[in-house]
Amino acid sequence: MGSILVSNICNECHGDRQPSLGRSATIRLTVSCVLCNFGCMAILSPLKAYRARSKMTLEKASELFGVHKTTFMRWEKHRVPAEMVLDLEKKLGISRHELRPDIYPASQ
Repeated sequence: MGSILVSNICNECHGDRQPSLGRSATIRLTVSCVLCNFGCMAILSPLKAYRARSKMTLEKASELFGVHKTTFMRWEKHRVPAEMVLDLEKKLGISRHELRPDIYPASQ
C-alpha cells in the first residue's frame, strides 16, 4: 500500500515538514492539524495515544501493570478489560470514559 502526502499540517506545531502517512491513517482524522490528530487523537486508542505523548515504550507500560507486552498491545488494539479500567485511570490519568465508554458513559 502506498502512502499519501499530508497537506493540512499545523505550522505552529510542526513547522514546514511535510511527512507522509499511510492511506488508512487519514480516514478518521478530525479537524485541525493532521499530525496532532495522528499522534494523539482520533486514530489511536487512549492507551496508545498516552504512550506516544509520554514516549513510553510498550515494555515499560506493560511492566507498570504487571502484564506481558502482548497483553498491553491487545488492550491498545481492542479494549481494556473492565477490571483494569480503574487502575489504568489512576496510574495514567486517562478517564474511565475514554478507556471504556461502553461501561462508563460520559457525564451529563
